[in-house]
Amino acid sequence: MTPDSRTGETEPPGSLRSPHIHKTALIFLFLFSTALFFSTVGLISVGRFANPTELDTPFYLKEAIFIREQGGILNFLYLNLTGQYRQANQHPLYLMILSVVTSREFEFYPRAKILTLIIGLAAVLVTFLVAKKNFGGSVAILAIFFLALNQRFVRMSSMVAVEPLLALFILLSWHFIVKGFEREKVWGIAGIFSGLAYLSKGSGFFMAIAFTVSCLWIYGLNCFKKKSFWAYFLAHSATSAPLLVRNLIAFGNPLFNVNNLLLWGNPVDIIFYPQLWKNSPGMIAYFQDHALKEIAQRIFTGLLGQGRLLLESLSYFSQIPIYLVIGACFLTLSGFGLILDQNKKRKIFTAITFLFFFIFFSWYYAATAAQRFLVPLVPLILIYSSLGIKHFLVLLSKYPKSILSAMPGVLAALLLILSVFLLLTHLDINSLHRIDFPEGYLDLYYWLQNNVGKGETYLLGPSLTYNFDWHSRIKGRHLYFPYSDDQEHFRSYLRDNEVDYLVIDEEIYSKKELLKKYIGRVEGEGLKAVGELEGWELVYKDTTGPVNYLIFRIRREFRLVYKDEKLETDQRKQF
Repeated sequence: MTPDSRTGETEPPGSLRSPHIHKTALIFLFLFSTALFFSTVGLISVGRFANPTELDTPFYLKEAIFIREQGGILNFLYLNLTGQYRQANQHPLYLMILSVVTSREFEFYPRAKILTLIIGLAAVLVTFLVAKKNFGGSVAILAIFFLALNQRFVRMSSMVAVEPLLALFILLSWHFIVKGFEREKVWGIAGIFSGLAYLSKGSGFFMAIAFTVSCLWIYGLNCFKKKSFWAYFLAHSATSAPLLVRNLIAFGNPLFNVNNLLLWGNPVDIIFYPQLWKNSPGMIAYFQDHALKEIAQRIFTGLLGQGRLLLESLSYFSQIPIYLVIGACFLTLSGFGLILDQNKKRKIFTAITFLFFFIFFSWYYAATAAQRFLVPLVPLILIYSSLGIKHFLVLLSKYPKSILSAMPGVLAALLLILSVFLLLTHLDINSLHRIDFPEGYLDLYYWLQNNVGKGETYLLGPSLTYNFDWHSRIKGRHLYFPYSDDQEHFRSYLRDNEVDYLVIDEEIYSKKELLKKYIGRVEGEGLKAVGELEGWELVYKDTTGPVNYLIFRIRREFRLVYKDEKLETDQRKQF
């Protein structure tokens, strides 16, 4: 019972004047303010950043369309379990979620961004629950306050990206693994969330690795005698079975992902050419072909580069060097919080999880450097940063309890004021439907749609700029340019696939040496045909500014020659 400050009489806990009720109301007000602020900033970001070709956006949209048009999620799961679905870059869970709102209209893109923002908001709220369960309400409040303000997390939550979904399941997986050190039976639940993390993205599997290493560190070989340890992997395998089975049937490796090939120095373009995947060099070949000095240099460069990207992912301002200073402060506070974490097993597991992610992507940095790889760890880092702040308050302040008790109301008021200000001055509802296609994108798309007929074939890409597959109504067949730069192979590729049109853009021009005999780049003008291409006819070029693409048609008489050559080749194969 709580004494009344004026009368001295006690009040039941359920009384409206009870401090317990006031505290609960303040926390709900804070959660509402945080959700409102995050949603407002996220919607502003949805409208402000509207390029549908950034990062992996067109590939996510394309595969979501595929799922919908192939009969929906249930049939998609069947295609995975039978090995018929062979896309091996993006993992399926986020694609299945996107397929719920998919269509071949341009409007699919902003809808997908808003759906991702909802997932990001769910991750923010789960961060509060996880932090509160493990470290108390003060840490939880600080953690989601900083998370809602984190510009990188907001940015990833307002675009078509899997990282918010991955962050959500990494948090839940971390929580139940940690709780399992006290009650091992919940490791089965942890396995489900770890499996969902892996179904979201390949790096989600790191949770299973970190769990195994932590158990070996804590229990030694005795961990293999624990039924709950194996229950984790049983639940993990059952949850991620559609992907594991598909990989095993289609590629002979349950953990196959085309990005794994980039670990050993293969060019990024290899992900578009499945015929090269089986013969790609692996770890042994890499260490045989590279000197120890080269390997050490790669590790050193990766650690420095990934460290900088980590600091950027913890940033709140874009100005250099402010973001580095702020990121370093949060990382230092997180380390301080981790050191002072009194739960030894939780501390070990968290440290191993973070180190594994960081070291892996430091090695991967040479192939692809991106902030987004460590963004799923940002909520966990900010939880420990908040724990570090709480410890600092206890150490340095005479009134830590007063500060911590006042914090929900003060931060709620601050977020409400910021939300109202942003709603009135920055949020434009009409901008949520905005799409900023790159210059020349629609010009090229509509030309192909109007000129490429049914039964015809056109070459385009692989291109990070001109990805039409998620909305395409082009009647013809789309193929990539061949990976090989050999002239004879290129000619036979055109012949065997009965190619009618070739779209040569800046990306293909820069990668294909064989094209540079006939095509050049003029400063201020763009691409230009400079030589006679036998049998090719220039039929269209970019008209929106500097020429970023040229379209050639193979003349009819040469298409007939190609068909004759193909017929002769087929006949020789028969004998």
